[in-house]
Amino acid sequence: MMFYGSGGWNPWMLALMVCGMFLFWAFVIWGAVVLFRGSHPAGHGPELDSGQILHERLARGEISTEEYESLRKLTSSAS
Repeated sequence: MMFYGSGGWNPWMLALMVCGMFLFWAFVIWGAVVLFRGSHPAGHGPELDSGQILHERLARGEISTEEYESLRKLTSSAS
């Protein structure tokens, strides 16, 4: 029985190993990115202070101007 290359590495075996190593490292890097993004969710910008939050709620129509004024007085006296 004869073997190709006298028992050495076939070119397709080397190519398979290289592809396997590439896939392994791609999976490791992808996993690290997923873990990092999971611990720091996107879309969470800088924290707003209470005055900015009240102003945004007023602009969206969630609170009335009377509620805005009373809450603004409460938060400014608490600071």
